[in-house]
Amino acid sequence: MKFVYWDEDKVKELIDKLAKLEWSKLQENSEKFVAGFTHDGNIIKIYKYPTNKQFKVYYNSLPYFSYINKFNDMERLKSFLHQFNGKKSVEIDDAGIGCPVGGIVICIYSKERDMAALKIIGLRFFQKPLFSSKQYNIEVLKRLQWAFRELNITRDAFIKICPGDIFTTSIDYLWKNGYNIITTKADGIAHILAETRFLQYLESIGIPKNILDVNPRKIDYAAFHKSINDFLRKNPKFKRRFFKTGWYKDKKN
Repeated sequence: MKFVYWDEDKVKELIDKLAKLEWSKLQENSEKFVAGFTHDGNIIKIYKYPTNKQFKVYYNSLPYFSYINKFNDMERLKSFLHQFNGKKSVEIDDAGIGCPVGGIVICIYSKERDMAALKIIGLRFFQKPLFSSKQYNIEVLKRLQWAFRELNITRDAFIKICPGDIFTTSIDYLWKNGYNIITTKADGIAHILAETRFLQYLESIGIPKNILDVNPRKIDYAAFHKSINDFLRKNPKFKRRFFKTGWYKDKKN
């Protein structure tokens, strides 16, 4: 998490804003802990250290943190954030990161056009040697840039993107290039489309249909991945071909 040092007045203003935005409060058993808030996967925590006159403010999302501090008028801030669910909103999500086999799927959905772009990031990016250098981040950004051109997504859009590691480079790119962007836990159309496409992809590489008979809206990931791992134990040749050797350690059975 990133952090800044602030004086007491600025900290009180931040706490007041987060309360008015109705972020959920966090608790922590520490004498240094002052306050903490969370919303849609975004976290802000405030600490006070005896050796420092200022407060230490931690945050995990630069865009969200910047927007909260940019607007002094709460109504303007709420109006701005509301647009991320408006007609110019864009959702970006992925599927397959937690799956031990295959590549992944990313989805970019434009509400204004009611159109989506879905791309597969190949397995080779999650195997040695490409995995260690995080080439998957570069590949995701390339596919995202292509989708933006295809869907004509411009800087007046309001983009919601999953905060996962897979999108780290893309988030930095969008923020530095002046896009309106917030990181948030995705559960909308892009999420459903990505999961649906990923299930189709798994079927195409040979995962049995009975394992894939799940609702893409509500997948029990623990049970789903257990079923896949059970299949892999019985099919070592398939495992050797499609296992994510970068992300997962291959446990002997």
